[in-house]
Amino acid sequence: MSEIARIVQFPHPGPEHAPPGDLMMWNTSPGHKRKYLVSPGKTVDMSGATTGEGELLFWGEWEPPSYIAHRWTRMAELPTVVHEPYWTSPGPPAGRQNTDPWVFGREFLYSNCKQATHTGGATALQELPAGSVILFGSTLARRFVLDTVFVIAEVICRWSPADDPSVGGAAFRECTVRSLASSELHATSTFTLYRGATPEQPVEGMFSWVPCQRRTERGWPRFPRPSIVLMGIVNPRSQRSPSGAKIARPGDQVRQAWQAVAAQAEMQGLSLGCGIRTPQRRKDPGGTDGDGSASCSVPSRTRVSASRC
Repeated sequence: MSEIARIVQFPHPGPEHAPPGDLMMWNTSPGHKRKYLVSPGKTVDMSGATTGEGELLFWGEWEPPSYIAHRWTRMAELPTVVHEPYWTSPGPPAGRQNTDPWVFGREFLYSNCKQATHTGGATALQELPAGSVILFGSTLARRFVLDTVFVIAEVICRWSPADDPSVGGAAFRECTVRSLASSELHATSTFTLYRGATPEQPVEGMFSWVPCQRRTERGWPRFPRPSIVLMGIVNPRSQRSPSGAKIARPGDQVRQAWQAVAAQAEMQGLSLGCGIRTPQRRKDPGGTDGDGSASCSVPSRTRVSASRC
């Protein structure tokens, strides 16, 4: 790896989507929030070797609909609800939030968030080289808490939502591409679509992952997003603007930072999750027409009514 890689701290909104009922529809509010999600996937170690398969629980962005599968009483930074994600097509015709980064399927995708200025110009996030690491997370109580590690494998293309390009699968195009196209602000903007590295095809030994726990017979685990400390790289008070996109770093420094982040997540009782099944398309809350192929051999869970403990 040449000394052109970047490490980007990417703060995004940290509050949790916690609706009162058993169903949450598309997010058409002005801002993004996180969801505590459940979906089949696999866990791996830092070498990329599979350590388990099953239902993973993880924090992420999912702005299309979701079922509420379980509830807890509120406690500190722990989640209060579990979301089972799905999507509908067509979505709301205007003003719906898009989902980015996309952590579902065989490869993570990063497509648009904070890549354009308010006047439509490109930011440094559109020029990241392969081997760069993006740490998506939020600032809570003056700590940077992580939800996604994205390792760039390659630039797929430059794209504009108004062109409705044939990129990604059907779910990605509806939930991200067409959601952006429904916005007057973003429809005609130009973005860079990045493909994330995988355990099967890593970049310098690095791959994309989410901090997660597997569901077991003992019930629904819940966990706060892990705190990450990287001196000189992660600013625990940064809440809005990504940093590091213009700072070229030696390849071994980027790799060591990636390893340090993974080690810190594991020390907080979490696993590295990937291969997360793409959510299914559903015609209504009771039906499905089955889009969303599994990226590992884990059967879909039968949904149960939301419960509280």
